[in-house]
Amino acid sequence: EAGTLTTTNRRTREVTRSSLLGGPVRAASFTGDGTLVLIVSPRGAVRLIRTDTGRDLPAFSHPERVSSTGLAPNGRFLVTAGTDARVRVFSLPDGRLVGSFGLDETPRSVAVNTDGSLVATGDRRTDAQGQRMIRIWTVDGRLLRRVPSAIGSIRALAFSAQDDRFAAGTSGGVA
Repeated sequence: EAGTLTTTNRRTREVTRSSLLGGPVRAASFTGDGTLVLIVSPRGAVRLIRTDTGRDLPAFSHPERVSSTGLAPNGRFLVTAGTDARVRVFSLPDGRLVGSFGLDETPRSVAVNTDGSLVATGDRRTDAQGQRMIRIWTVDGRLLRRVPSAIGSIRALAFSAQDDRFAAGTSGGVA
């Protein structure tokens, strides 16, 4: 049914439904333990829903449309990037804001590491040298490292559960 999230327990086949944001889902991600699912609507609204009850957790405050989200590998942190070019990091499941910083432009993709201390952003456009960059930041917005992207815009980013690696997927098919 349109506008509805359906989760199914593979073992018991129990189905839980939760109505959504009045339209289709643009993205969905489970936390590492499977107890929460992150939903992003086409308008960029973000919701976290408990998979056992289908109930929403407290709303996340990102005043502008959310263009990208990421969950920490352990499911304890959520990062959002908005069309206001601000990146916000929230702890889960309480939704407390733990970090926020502004960028020159809205990133194409974002990721947060396991302990919520680092954020990766992927450039939407090329810089003055014609490169797209993956940038690693502290949650208060201090740039730690710039990594050039091989080919294309950076569409997906993820940290490993051990925080010793991160992966990037590009529109050019390079990861």
